[in-house]
Amino acid sequence: MGRAPAAAARASLGVAAAPAFDNVLIHVGRHKSASTFLQHAVFPQLTTNLCIDKQALFRTLSEEDFAPERLRRIVANRRRQFRVACLNPERDDLLILSREGLSFPPGGVDTTVFARNLKAAYPQARILCVIREQFDLLVTLYTWETCKQFLRMPLSTYVDTLMRSERATYVLHDEVVWAYVGAFGRENVLVLPYELLRTDREAFIRRIVEFIDPQLRYEMPTQVVNPSYRKRAVMRAVIAYNYALLVFLFIPYRVLAGACARAGVSLDAAAYDRITFRLKKFSRKQFSATLDRIFRNGEEVSLHPEHFEAYAARFASANGEVEAITGLDLSAHGYVTPRSLSAFMKRRRGETV
Repeated sequence: MGRAPAAAARASLGVAAAPAFDNVLIHVGRHKSASTFLQHAVFPQLTTNLCIDKQALFRTLSEEDFAPERLRRIVANRRRQFRVACLNPERDDLLILSREGLSFPPGGVDTTVFARNLKAAYPQARILCVIREQFDLLVTLYTWETCKQFLRMPLSTYVDTLMRSERATYVLHDEVVWAYVGAFGRENVLVLPYELLRTDREAFIRRIVEFIDPQLRYEMPTQVVNPSYRKRAVMRAVIAYNYALLVFLFIPYRVLAGACARAGVSLDAAAYDRITFRLKKFSRKQFSATLDRIFRNGEEVSLHPEHFEAYAARFASANGEVEAITGLDLSAHGYVTPRSLSAFMKRRRGETV
């Protein structure tokens, strides 16, 4: 007798079905666009059913034999408690899934696969996608990844490397918006510019809450969550810190690991991972934050004029697509668009518009 399909085998185990939710919001990012702020200061006020589990979501959504019920059970078991008090404890019908990587799946998985699988698991869900102006986003990604990935390259090298790779979709928002609109329908996808949070925090949060349910109670958060440290002096110090780690930790570990492998001895890779995780956290949370206070009036890292020349047209095309899908006026928030490209470049060159 042939083997039963994996999905059927899982169903035959008799595991209780996941709880049903009448109202589901799936927040898909994007990267460095207020995700941590929403996850820790806004969403916990709205419901106790909040899942931000990276590994569970990505691993399950990437399965070739994806089973919607399996994802629903995992989400139900991975809900987290946060320090912010929930102001709607009676709303057991509301579920929020939030993970910025849902707009850039790992391992080369196409975003449309995640969108299609999420639609299969939560057919009535609505999608929230927060985007960010690309040139500003590039600088923030650089400062973040310099800490997170122990980078040692200047900003110009980072930008050119990213834009020549598949990771360019980090800053090209049209493909993500099309993927989720195609799966869930235009009326069920809310796209907001991150810049609205900067200029009118109340309007930004009100739009999100009204999109979920206007009856939800919430308070306006005042805290700053996961700030970006962009001072030039800070980044130079972080890069020096990364070089020191390379010389005194990373290279010695690789040499030792190679010697142990040849001798048939294994190292405790988990311990090494814990150490590097703490070093990343220290770089981001303590080291950079302290230096930022010391150099509070220092000059920030900035893009070179050639970056605007090289990528403005590409960003304008992508932003024009987003405007066509959503009806947003992105140029009003500082984005370059097909309509504003000429004026945008003149301002960058210091010419009269």
